Amino acid sequence: MGTTFRQDPQRYDEIEIGDTVTYIATTITVARERYTDGEWVKVPETVQLRPGYYPTAKVIERDGDGWKLEGAYAPRLTRETFWALRKARGKGKSGERRFSDRDAIVTCQVCAGKWIGNSGRLPHHGYLRPGWGQQTASCPGALELAYSVVVDPEKRVAEIGRYVLPAVIAAYDRRIEHAQNYLSRVRAGTVAVPSEWATTTLDHDDPRLLPVQPGDSRYERQREIEQRSVEGELRHLTWERQFLQERYDDWQPGGDVDRVLVSSLHITKESE
Repeated sequence: MGTTFRQDPQRYDEIEIGDTVTYIATTITVARERYTDGEWVKVPETVQLRPGYYPTAKVIERDGDGWKLEGAYAPRLTRETFWALRKARGKGKSGERRFSDRDAIVTCQVCAGKWIGNSGRLPHHGYLRPGWGQQTASCPGALELAYSVVVDPEKRVAEIGRYVLPAVIAAYDRRIEHAQNYLSRVRAGTVAVPSEWATTTLDHDDPRLLPVQPGDSRYERQREIEQRSVEGELRHLTWERQFLQERYDDWQPGGDVDRVLVSSLHITKESE
């Protein structure tokens, strides 16, 4: 939901319980799991935020002249720390609409998601990986130029591009090559493979966590398990790389932009 374009501070007065807000912060406190005295416990940890990243949270109740946000360590939201607002479904002026009529809607170079791009760049957002179906903490396209413009009623977006994709694709090539080399050694039975206890919460010094070496009575069974796992990972990585390559190949000046806006866009030299 985060946006690099700050909304009118008067929108603070529209906040209701259930809304999602973006707020200004230089650090956030998160709960990290630590294995202590034979059990997993959650320990608060302060995380420094990089410039341009604004956290989001759900509003859960009024707190004086401010608001309490969801999460054990979420800060109290005030008018001074308010950045942007997305109304809960069916509430307020925006109803079920995610964007306002004034917002520029752009697509991300990497994940193809549609986001508010009033600053001319993508807001911070997670990356829903097409092969795994899981969302990572940060998409490589966050804070970069948009891949294309869907609508831009106030002509805020000056550039579009695809320059992030080659580096992301190259990273996938390296991961695929590494996985292929490892798979060859697993198939040949020349490399140690993870123990059947590898994913458990045993103490980190427990010898059962050690990799299974060739010649061990458990080796053949664990080798077959590891082979299937790596083959599955390779399939996912290949699907993801194909998705990104097609996105790079299909890009064109203007992308899926509304054609009436093409003349107002400055296309990067890389795209010529």
